[in-house]
Amino acid sequence: MTCTPMSARLSAALLWLIACPCLVAANTTSSGAAPAAAANEPAAVLKHYINLRLAMADWPVYSKLITWPQEPASDCYWVTSHFKLDDPRPGSAHDEIIVPATYDRLGRYCSDFDLELFDESDRIEYHLVMSDGKWKIAAPLPDYPDIEIQTLLRRLANTAQSPGETPERRRQLDEVIRQLRATLRAHPRVMRPR
Repeated sequence: MTCTPMSARLSAALLWLIACPCLVAANTTSSGAAPAAAANEPAAVLKHYINLRLAMADWPVYSKLITWPQEPASDCYWVTSHFKLDDPRPGSAHDEIIVPATYDRLGRYCSDFDLELFDESDRIEYHLVMSDGKWKIAAPLPDYPDIEIQTLLRRLANTAQSPGETPERRRQLDEVIRQLRATLRAHPRVMRPR
């Protein structure tokens, strides 16, 4: 039998299908889940939490990563372009880790189209503790939630397209969207779609 390019590809695909379950089995726990060691590191937990908050995830999604039972309602958001985590360090308690995060904030958006644009960095030291065998954020409680600028733009654009919006509210939404897009174009550190 001669080996044609097609039969070589089929053989390779068959070999991959046979080996794949072994590779998956070698990289899972007895419950079938992938090992959570890396995902359960304090910095990885914080990064996941921040990304969820920037995307405006719902409470049930990110509440598993924090220790506080609820958050105060907020009509305002920090408009954020980027964040960076610094190296973790031990906290004052034996089971506490501090992970600093620096946010590049472009402004603050509040309900009723109140948009204040600026360009500043804000450093927050997050305190993570071990709770039920998992790292969780214990502090600080956010004053305003951060929202990534592109997420805010999508939400405002969807609201502007809603049939229930009045022409005046659409005009106001369009003006906020215009200002945010100009800021997005002018800002060098804006996160790009993932």
